[in-house]
Amino acid sequence: HPQNIEEYLRQLVDELKELTTSGIVIHNRFIKINLLYFIADSPARALLKGVVNFNGLQGCIKCTCQGTKENNRTIFRGVSAEQRTNKAFRDGDYMPEHQRELTPLLELECLDMIKQFIVADELHLIHHGVFKKLIKRWRDGERGFLPRWSDQQCETISSKLADIQLPSEIHRRLRHLKYLDKWKATEFRSFLYYGSIVVLRDNISDEQYSHFMLLFCSITLLSSKAYEEHWPKAGKMLNRFVMDYETNYGPNGLTSNVHNLQHVLEDVKNYGPLPLISTYPFENELRLLKLLLRSGVNCLQQVINYLAELDQLDNRHKNTEENIKYPCVKHHCDKRTAHIRQGLMLQQGDRNGWFLTKDNHVVKFESAVERASTVVIKGKKLLTSEEYFYKPISSFLLNISKGNMNELSSFSDEFFPQSIK
Repeated sequence: HPQNIEEYLRQLVDELKELTTSGIVIHNRFIKINLLYFIADSPARALLKGVVNFNGLQGCIKCTCQGTKENNRTIFRGVSAEQRTNKAFRDGDYMPEHQRELTPLLELECLDMIKQFIVADELHLIHHGVFKKLIKRWRDGERGFLPRWSDQQCETISSKLADIQLPSEIHRRLRHLKYLDKWKATEFRSFLYYGSIVVLRDNISDEQYSHFMLLFCSITLLSSKAYEEHWPKAGKMLNRFVMDYETNYGPNGLTSNVHNLQHVLEDVKNYGPLPLISTYPFENELRLLKLLLRSGVNCLQQVINYLAELDQLDNRHKNTEENIKYPCVKHHCDKRTAHIRQGLMLQQGDRNGWFLTKDNHVVKFESAVERASTVVIKGKKLLTSEEYFYKPISSFLLNISKGNMNELSSFSDEFFPQSIK
């Protein structure tokens, strides 16, 4: 945590001023540089902007909601506070309750000090933030509001989580609830998107389940541009989730993370779906950098030396998936794998063996062959699929349905990669 924000940001600001005004020439080609946005967690955002921390009474960087101190926590209620503006921030209108000091970033005239600081980071805000807190509340209970899960419930839920067969593209399996404090953000992400609506249905009250579904549906919609026409609906569901939170879990949970859910839609509308404005790529890069360290001495020098060595290596150590020409079929030990596109492969079995067509048929993969410079996939359609939930929106809208895995058509159909959704 740098103590002097001027010293920390000076070189960055000077370089950005030059790049955004003059651009840069690379290989005799002029390239114009624009600053898109800053992505950081809450403490880092406060530091960069020179504002009070997220748990301050005026801690929201997007609106003027006034927090209150209750039980040694800062509580934010409501979803209709006045939005902060770039002009007011630059004029110092929010001093001293919100702004603590003048940040060097103010010298970047192209930077909108409100709009271009993202709060909708799915890693910190949603997966490792709101959703983690929800699971801990269900597991441990909330005095006066909800009972804790029994040991038997925890075992049953953990067993269901262990049984979930996530596709190979999702590398980390879900762990027992007793390890909840050690779960990675990706585990919360997988539980939220792929297991929660089934596993939680019989383990929380109907009221809490209905409330949770507001979060699940809205975040799913905001995670893909395919659902863009429904984004305004997702924003309304998030507002309702925030407003109903205290009724379900008491005031202690109305912290800045829950409050910031009401600002997610605006970030997504401005800069794209949640995975595009996420800190996941940066966290992953940090993990790779840490692997280069052999001790805690001269860390920077170690990383630079190892990166220099890696630059001298050829492409032998690169991910082989980068060299695959899609679509294609690979053979290994009598098993055929159809690589449809990056991030989507099909194999026999339940883990990687199901796909959805563009006309919304659920299909069980059987085999694939290369034919006439394309791939032909054989599979059997699921005969019946039903709506899994209808509130707050239909599950069909999210491409979620319920069916019997054994009720397949008696004959196989052929499908082409472009027909797979």
